[in-house]
Amino acid sequence: MNSKNKLTLYIRWVGMNGIGEMLGLGLTFVIGAIVISGLGDQQNIATILITFLVAVACGSIEATIVGLATMVGDESMVPHDSANCLVVCNPDWSAGCICTGYLPPL
Repeated sequence: MNSKNKLTLYIRWVGMNGIGEMLGLGLTFVIGAIVISGLGDQQNIATILITFLVAVACGSIEATIVGLATMVGDESMVPHDSANCLVVCNPDWSAGCICTGYLPPL
C-alpha cells in the first residue's frame, strides 16, 4: 500500500470512527438515561446490578456501532475478514474492559 492509500485509509477511518462514536454514544446515553432514571432513588443490590448491566450493555452497543461504521468506511481497502472482526470483536472486547473497569482496586 502506498503512502497516498495509507493517508486515504486513515482519513476514512477517522471519519467513520467519529461518526460511529457520535451515533453510538448518543444512542447509549439515551438508553442509559431512560433505564437508570426509571430506577429512581432505590439503593439496593438489584438497582446496582441493573445499573452495572445497563452500562456494560451500552458499551457493547456503542462498540458494535463503531465497528460497523469503521467496517463500512474501510471495506474497500481492508480485507473482508479483518473488517468483519471489527464488528464481532469490538463488543466482546469492550464488555470485558467495562467489566474489569468496574472492579474495585486491589
